[in-house]
Amino acid sequence: MLQNSPICAGIYGDRLQRLWNLQQQPELLAGFVEVVKSNTPVEAALIILLAICVTTITETHFAIAWRKLHLKTGSLTVVGTGIQLVGHLTLAAKASIEQADKVLFAVADPVTAKWLQTLNPTAEALPYNTNNQRRRETYREMVDRILAEVRQGLNICAVFYGHPGVFAYPTHEAIKQARREGFRAQMLPGISAEDCLFADLGLDPGRNGCQSFEATDFLIRRRKFDPTSALILWQIATIGNLGFYQEEIQLRGLNVLAEVLETYYGSDHEVIVYEAAVYYPVCEPVIQHIPLSKLAEIRVTLVSTLYVPPQAPAPVDSEMMARLGMSFVKET
Repeated sequence: MLQNSPICAGIYGDRLQRLWNLQQQPELLAGFVEVVKSNTPVEAALIILLAICVTTITETHFAIAWRKLHLKTGSLTVVGTGIQLVGHLTLAAKASIEQADKVLFAVADPVTAKWLQTLNPTAEALPYNTNNQRRRETYREMVDRILAEVRQGLNICAVFYGHPGVFAYPTHEAIKQARREGFRAQMLPGISAEDCLFADLGLDPGRNGCQSFEATDFLIRRRKFDPTSALILWQIATIGNLGFYQEEIQLRGLNVLAEVLETYYGSDHEVIVYEAAVYYPVCEPVIQHIPLSKLAEIRVTLVSTLYVPPQAPAPVDSEMMARLGMSFVKET
């Protein structure tokens, strides 16, 4: 076996043949070496090359692979800063920011913006035009700005507050559009306000379940929900507002929300208005316990979230437990 191992008749013959095939294509071999040595993400190219290396190369295979290796230059990586300044940024997100040809950001505070510029001097803010009648128009302008840089052949890192995929229309739209145009695009996860809420309020979504809705959507679509499960409502300061923050619209929206919830929970049911801490430990999270009847009187901001605790535990279905072979154990 050892004597035959270096020749085609040996146990490594198939692999030796594939290596020989690769060596017969100098351009492909050079490309393979370039991919292996590269420090930038090249997953698609690497997969193509490896696939070819484990099959018999034909001229057709080579032509197809070579075309795929020469996709459009330029890429998009979308990352999130998390909620708390600096501390929530993942190592992967930080590396993407530092290695990008250009960084574009939409963050909630000037300190984070300044810090991003220390990580990458090219960093600049995305346009945020509050003169538009609808927020969606402003978001489209942000998408256009991101794609304009990607089309220049640059590796772009777009940085957004919190988790870049949560309540973030521009990030999802930019990635979809970039991929449609043949560019590589990806999103890296980040820490969201919901993650902070679970930690700060001691809420385990696995205990009673957890329902999460944008507040306006919750009302206008009459979303069905279970009062025996935790309920989280986002963006309560902009209920019914497709544009930008206006106090008079806020008060009307909170009144309507309170009325709807009271029909399920009662006016005395205690709820929590929550805001995650951005500058922790200098600033603590905002946690205001109030009865539902007082919701419209409380001061809320653009980052306020409403948490409605479960009304009571859901009853156990004894028939289903029997079908599952389970016995009832009363919780203490």
